[in-house]
Amino acid sequence: EDTEEVLWPEAFSFQHLMQMRESDPVSFEKRMQNNAIEESQLTYTRQSLDASRNFKRGWGQFSDEMREGGYSTVINGFDPTSGQTGRSKWCGFASVAFNPRQTHPRNYFVLELSHFRAPFEDQIRHIIKKHEDYNAYASIIELNGAHQYLDQSETLRKWKAAGDSINGHRVWPHYTDRINKPDPLVGVANVAEIFKSARIELPYGDEECLKQLGYFINEEAGKAPMSPTTDML
Repeated sequence: EDTEEVLWPEAFSFQHLMQMRESDPVSFEKRMQNNAIEESQLTYTRQSLDASRNFKRGWGQFSDEMREGGYSTVINGFDPTSGQTGRSKWCGFASVAFNPRQTHPRNYFVLELSHFRAPFEDQIRHIIKKHEDYNAYASIIELNGAHQYLDQSETLRKWKAAGDSINGHRVWPHYTDRINKPDPLVGVANVAEIFKSARIELPYGDEECLKQLGYFINEEAGKAPMSPTTDML
């Protein structure tokens, strides 16, 4: 997908194949990828994923409805990687807005959801920039094992210390293990319930949204639990 190469370009262009996958991903997998997917076994239904898309809101944008409803508090999440090669695991980043005064179950508005590979210092810069871009209430970083090198970064420590007493530069650690990985509120399987109950919205109104979230909808979430994971889900 990154190279936009196809095996039989005379019959199907890359753009045509992407349109086929977008319109009916299950059929596309069966016909074009020889990968039969049993829809009843999928964690996320295609209907709930499609319904979550807002075609009027662009990448990183707040809509008037969000601001009027008080959905302007932002939490960023970052899952780092210590690998530095093209075969390393992905870094995962999510920026989500919500209204802390709303009683549970809450609604969530995704501002960004992406994955990438980057050197150590670039990961630090990404955390700081996105925190400042959205004036985030907090940035939460997974610090399991080797990831703890991030928390020891002199750049990150100085930036955290420079935060004022009101907004602060809050960076909180998060640790996962075999017990809390399937978290009853935000575990991967349970996030599907947020989609099914229409309590989450994805921006889908510009090219950046299609580029970043098309893979998430069609592949990682759309085929879970049979999909390859790239730390977006």
